Amino acid sequence: MKRPLSLGTRTFLFTFVAMCAVLAVGFFALNAAMKSHIKEGLKDDLRLTEQQLDQQQADYDRRATALIATLSENPGLKAAIGLSREQSEPAMRAQVRQTIEDQLRQLSQGLDFDLFMVIDTEGSVLATIGAAVNEDRVRQALIGDSPGPSLLRGAHDLYKVTSVPINLGVENLGRLGVGRRFDINSPGAFGFAVLTDRNGIVASTLPAVKNSEIEHQLTIRCGEQKDGCEINVGGEAYLARGMDRDWVASDYQVLRVASIDNAMRGFTQGFRHVFLLTGVGGVIIAVLLSLLASRSIARPLANLAFDLSSSGETGALWGEFRVDSCTREVNLLAGALNRAATTRRQVEDELRRAKEAAEAATDQVELTYDDTLGALGAALDLRDNETAGHSHRVTRYCLELAKRMGCSGDQLKHIERGAYLHDIGKIGTPDAILLKPGKLTPEEREIMQQHARVGYELVSRIEFLQEAAEIVYTHQERYDGLGYPRGLKGDAIPLGARIFAVADTFDAMTSNRPYRKALPLATALEEIRIESGRQFDPQVVGLLTAIPPDVWDQIRREVAGLGGSVASRRAQLQTIVSCSINGER
Repeated sequence: MKRPLSLGTRTFLFTFVAMCAVLAVGFFALNAAMKSHIKEGLKDDLRLTEQQLDQQQADYDRRATALIATLSENPGLKAAIGLSREQSEPAMRAQVRQTIEDQLRQLSQGLDFDLFMVIDTEGSVLATIGAAVNEDRVRQALIGDSPGPSLLRGAHDLYKVTSVPINLGVENLGRLGVGRRFDINSPGAFGFAVLTDRNGIVASTLPAVKNSEIEHQLTIRCGEQKDGCEINVGGEAYLARGMDRDWVASDYQVLRVASIDNAMRGFTQGFRHVFLLTGVGGVIIAVLLSLLASRSIARPLANLAFDLSSSGETGALWGEFRVDSCTREVNLLAGALNRAATTRRQVEDELRRAKEAAEAATDQVELTYDDTLGALGAALDLRDNETAGHSHRVTRYCLELAKRMGCSGDQLKHIERGAYLHDIGKIGTPDAILLKPGKLTPEEREIMQQHARVGYELVSRIEFLQEAAEIVYTHQERYDGLGYPRGLKGDAIPLGARIFAVADTFDAMTSNRPYRKALPLATALEEIRIESGRQFDPQVVGLLTAIPPDVWDQIRREVAGLGGSVASRRAQLQTIVSCSINGER
């Protein structure tokens, strides 16, 4: 057996662990506060970056709009668009498209744009040069109420598109759009950038990780948050903040992302030695304080424990424990022990007298129990002359089976009382039904079946018969669940009731009845064996058939020899149960 720790050691360990826990909580709280401060700083940096990018973007958009407005006034381009409106044949329209594309190529020379597009007023795409793009997406980018920039997805790249109307006087001929490859990580911008659409991540400047990991983190942690959320990518914590862009369609979202871990490492780099020295100093102080607490608490208690041990060796509680230690609580405990020693001797005398009185009262209660059972048995005798002999035989059979199944002690008492009183509920059954020699009608059978419930309600009111009442209530249940009153099945039926069901049927078959003579023992056993697993518990049936026939004959002779005296029959049952219990002891 593992030797237990001394009080001094336990006090030291508990105090030391508690103080270390306080230090750890302090460090964690400090780390959390630093992290929160850094996150707020990162948010400010991201907001500043957003403002700078907004300013840069506004300047670029103004220059781009002014430039393409000049391009849209090109006479050759307007003439080609006007010619396109007059042509309906596909071949002629193709030639006009080629003419417009040639005009666009001339206009694009020396300009920092990657994509040029022209549509007419009906939304038809007249020409595109520079990249392969879907015409539906071109129409979506160039047609709309907002004249500002928008995003256009090409075959391989995203383009930031700016467009202006092409007018001939007051007449609108269409729109001219130019696009530049979209770079989400603008030069000089703080942190990383992520561009998403409804299908997931479109582009990211984060370290190489699976896009699905970033998407999952953004979905579960960010949702619709605008002021920033924390994600974990590749084992590193990042702060992600959505950036509002008027020119970004609702299908897209731009996020700026900054590493929290990098910021933490940079911030704490200069404090590393300070933290280390503070931690070591805190542990040393915790050790010293723990040793002091251990000594001041354990020493007085150790002295008191020694006195108690010496008292235990004498077999009696001393009345002379020392009350002069340096700890007030220990002195109070020692004084209480001194008073307890005096009280103990007084209590022992009172307990001895109380025990003798309780034993006498218990004997009286047992006599009262037996008198009660005798009175209930007499009630059965007055109602049905056959019941007394039947109840006693069935009870003897139940006790024989129960003992062979390993039942003992109070369990035998409960089975004996339940079996003896199983038909007590028939007191409420009319004589015309109870004593009817012929077959009962369905209505009469329903009334007869109520005796189990009536008997339970009668017997369960007596406290010491609670367990026996369960047998009275369930003695008509069947092992297959087709019995009454509750339709219990298998082991859900109390063991005493399962034993009784076999013993009751066995006695009924081997006893003379008004409507038939007793069956031979072998015939009765065979009939019961047939119902094994249906009406009866197979284990009880197997035990019944294994007991030699002369045992049952002996029980029947003993019961018959007692005559009609209820008192003599009760005395015999009490003797059998008492002998069984004493034999166990």
